[in-house]
Amino acid sequence: LTPVAFGQSGGRFEDAKRIAQQYLDSNQFDKAAAKLEEVWEQDKTDPTVAEGLGIAYLNGDDRRYNPGVADKASKIMEESLKLGGKATFLVQHTHEGKVVKLVTGGDSLKYCDGKLSVSHGKLTFVMKQLKGVEDHSFEATADQVKVSGPNGSGGFKISRRVDTKSKDYSMAPRNGNKADTSLILSLIHEQLGAN
Repeated sequence: LTPVAFGQSGGRFEDAKRIAQQYLDSNQFDKAAAKLEEVWEQDKTDPTVAEGLGIAYLNGDDRRYNPGVADKASKIMEESLKLGGKATFLVQHTHEGKVVKLVTGGDSLKYCDGKLSVSHGKLTFVMKQLKGVEDHSFEATADQVKVSGPNGSGGFKISRRVDTKSKDYSMAPRNGNKADTSLILSLIHEQLGAN
């Protein structure tokens, strides 16, 4: 996945941010949260630290044992947005009605992983790059998207309008938690006014 680009709030936190990014990249979310909390406690001005904390809180094992972690994630994502940053979610984009064939080896994919980021007036999906697979990444403004959901399985759909055409993206939180869908949709409506 594309790394969170931590801001430049000073050299003394750079090592902790770098280590936290390595933990995020390797899906060690609880360790990433611990490192980022160290930074956040000292300096609450870097929206990318808040963004990383949100990702870590929602996807860490700690969430299973401590239900308050989801509330912490929601609050920290709001902080990131207030600071001009974004709220980012790990999602799966389902390839509805078609199976994407991999050029290398002939295997197929029914979905791809990526990051869905919500910021003021903009929605961005960055697909995890896979060799031989078409990139489904996009960036859209409020007037280019329509969002619907949640569906019965906790997923949602983003319809992106480009010129006169529309492309649909069926998505769901990668962690399978339906509560995250509600948070995603709430932030999209709040930040984009998407219908």
